[in-house]
Amino acid sequence: MLSLETVPALSLKVAGKVLFHHYYISNYTLLYLRLTVNLSKGAKTVYKIYFDESGKLDDKKMYSYYGAAGGSLDAWTSLDHRLASTLPSTPSHELHFSQLKDDKYMHLYIHALNEFLQEEDLQFNAMIINNSEAKVSSETMNLSKEELRKLFYVKIPERLYYGMTRGIEAEHAEEVEVYMDQNNEYQWLYGKIKDQMQAHALYRKKAYTIHTLEPLDSYYSYPLQITDIILGLVSFLMEQSFLPTKPSEKLTTTKQIQSEMVFRFLSQNRNLEKFLSKITLYKWEGTDELLQSISLSTYISRFMIEKQKNDLSEILKVQQLISQYPEIETRHVRKHLSYSNSQARTIRGYIEQASGRPRF
Repeated sequence: MLSLETVPALSLKVAGKVLFHHYYISNYTLLYLRLTVNLSKGAKTVYKIYFDESGKLDDKKMYSYYGAAGGSLDAWTSLDHRLASTLPSTPSHELHFSQLKDDKYMHLYIHALNEFLQEEDLQFNAMIINNSEAKVSSETMNLSKEELRKLFYVKIPERLYYGMTRGIEAEHAEEVEVYMDQNNEYQWLYGKIKDQMQAHALYRKKAYTIHTLEPLDSYYSYPLQITDIILGLVSFLMEQSFLPTKPSEKLTTTKQIQSEMVFRFLSQNRNLEKFLSKITLYKWEGTDELLQSISLSTYISRFMIEKQKNDLSEILKVQQLISQYPEIETRHVRKHLSYSNSQARTIRGYIEQASGRPRF
């Protein structure tokens, strides 16, 4: 490991041209640096893919989700550099969708997603598996849960990666690197997936090779954290987690905070349009050999309608309080409406909008 004091940044020049200039700092150390260079031919073009999952095939939920974010080394390096210089670098600030439980951190998630959208070269593929149909298939084939997961875990990442790499031509990439969120369950996968992807490249006469397929701790990787956030967001929308389990129940505080973050992100500038253009979803329902290509727009529409309906109700309550008590403080509004300490920014947004000012 190299200390921050000795290496604040690293650069590499070939024939007088800077090919790489990047630093990734956390907890006073340079945590992660990877560079692929062929000095005889100049710098190789590298395509990098990051994989994560949400849910398990044997979970009680209807679906499990598997996502891969891919793009050129240049795009990921640019994104990495910007996030390293703008986001906190402590374990408590590692970004995971499921860990967003206080709205004072919403802006970090929105910032990371906005930076992802800024890189035109980056794309995201996700595969959604019907868990109940997978279970039926396993019972028909007399497979154990472990055997079922092994079969799917080879097919799912391989399908997602191939969906990204099949369009790569010789002039665009010569090497592909794949990083999977570190998990002991994946250890046996790496060699199998790498071999299958090499076979795809050979069969399709693609001029690239799978240079790397290895695990990576997400704490050291902003790309993996972004992959987690996007996959969590997709799951959140498709599972309609923005709705209470029962009509008579109130949505949990965590789900309210996640809803507010997703709403703010999708409402900014042209984020909705940009986000949809970067996301490709495939769904396996077990009724057809072919994967269904589905659009996220329908799920987003449902979310936006429900969120705006709920917000209108809350803003009307805030307006009534303000008209009765013009000098009322934010904390008293929050307590009166039974919001938790972790929702202070949500309430402030409601107060701003109720007062005729921009919410965020």
